Amino acid sequence: MRIGRVSPALLLALAAACGAPGRSGHAREAEPLFVRTVASMDPVAPGGDHRAPLVVPGAAWIDGDLAPLARRHAVFAYDQRGRGRSPAIDADLALTIDDDVRDLERLRIELSLERMDLLGWSYSAAVVLRYALAHPERVNKLIVVSPFPAHHEEWLAYLHAFTLRADREAFAEIDGLRRSGAKERDLEGYARRVLDASLDVFLANPEARATMRSDPVALPNLDPDDTARLAAGIVASLGEWNWTPELRALQAPVLVVHGERGLLPLASARRYVEGLERAELLRLEGAGHMPWLDAPQAFFAGVTEFLERDDGP
Repeated sequence: MRIGRVSPALLLALAAACGAPGRSGHAREAEPLFVRTVASMDPVAPGGDHRAPLVVPGAAWIDGDLAPLARRHAVFAYDQRGRGRSPAIDADLALTIDDDVRDLERLRIELSLERMDLLGWSYSAAVVLRYALAHPERVNKLIVVSPFPAHHEEWLAYLHAFTLRADREAFAEIDGLRRSGAKERDLEGYARRVLDASLDVFLANPEARATMRSDPVALPNLDPDDTARLAAGIVASLGEWNWTPELRALQAPVLVVHGERGLLPLASARRYVEGLERAELLRLEGAGHMPWLDAPQAFFAGVTEFLERDDGP
C-alpha cells in the first residue's frame, strides 16, 4: 500500500498518533519516569466489595474524561516517560516499548498494587497487552481501546486512513507556522493547532471535541514535533512485527473496543479477539479513534459492565 506525498506536519501527526517515543537500544535506569494522576483513591465499590484498581497509561489524552469509571473504581492515570506532564527527556535517549512495559511495572511497585485492571488506548493498548504477557500474575482484566495493530501491515492501513481523512490545508498551515518562526513565538498556540488538526481525524463527531476534558497539550513536553520525532522511532524499532502468535498465552479477560468509524479496519480488532484466549469485542457505531468521546454512554456502559463482571482470572 502506497502512502501519498504528505506535508511534514502531517507526518509528525501520524507519528504522534501512535503515542509512543522510542529509538533502538535501551533507556538508562536512572532517567526520570512519569507523573501520575489519581482520579479516585477509594478502591471499595458500593456494597463493600473490593475491586482491582484501574491503571491507565497516556494520562494527558484521557485522564480528564475518566470520571464515569472513577465513581466505582480507583483509577490511576499516568503520563509515560517523556510525554505529557512527565519530565522531559533527551530527544536522543533510546526508548522502546519494553521500556514502557518496565515503567508500568515500576509504577505498580510504587503504588503497592498486587493486581491491576489495565486500560490502554491506541499505542498504550499495546503497552498494557505486552505488560500482561510479561507479568500475567499482576493483571486482572484488560481493556484495549482502538488498539495499536498486532500486525505491521495493519499499521499501513492506519496510515492510509489518516492521510485520507486529514485536512491537507490545515497541515499545510501548520508547516507554514513552523517555517515562518510563528511556532517559536507561540509554542502553545502551535501545539494546539496540531492537536485540533489531529482531533479532526481522530473524532467521528466534530461536536465531541467540546466535551473533551483531557488536555494533551501539557508542559514540559509541549512541542508536538519533538514528541512526534520520538514517537516515530518506536514504530521503526518494531520492524515487521507480528504479535499474533504470542496472544494465545494471555489468559486474562480482554475487552477490545472498536469504533466503527475509526482509523483501523474491523479486521484489526478481530485479530486480537480471535488470537486471545478470553476476549470479546465491543463495537461502537458512530465512534472514531477516541470512542469515549464519540459514544460516551455506550463506551462507559460497556467498559463498566466488563470490569464489574465476576469473571477475572
